[in-house]
Amino acid sequence: MSVKEPNTTDESKAFDEATARDESKAFDEATARKEIEALVRKEIAVEQAKKEKAAAVVAKEADALNDPQRRVKIKLFKDNGKYKDPLFVSLGNYRAAIPRGVEVDVPFYIAEHIRETLEQDQHTAELISVMVAEYENNKQALE
Repeated sequence: MSVKEPNTTDESKAFDEATARDESKAFDEATARKEIEALVRKEIAVEQAKKEKAAAVVAKEADALNDPQRRVKIKLFKDNGKYKDPLFVSLGNYRAAIPRGVEVDVPFYIAEHIRETLEQDQHTAELISVMVAEYENNKQALE
């Protein structure tokens, strides 16, 4: 039995070309994978930077909102009766007669104090109305 000698040049050439294609394909896949991974890492870094920037802006705004020395504009109700005179405010080292009916610039903590005071006045007025009604009902029941 005779063994056929392969045509080494043609087979070797075909083998080399197939190997080169496989290696090229593997190289292209590896390169593509690396490029995709790099793009994904870059996108993640960009998104993280955006989040950090947004968080910094929110923190700065929160600090500004919590700053008791920041100034705000207020306008107090004015009429020709009980609410015609300026409102005198004394809180800590701040003292002022705040005019009614015009917009004025005051520290935030003063505006907040005035808001809380007006809210409490409203609650007190409602409570007085309820208590007067109860008194009138009890008075009529006793007569």
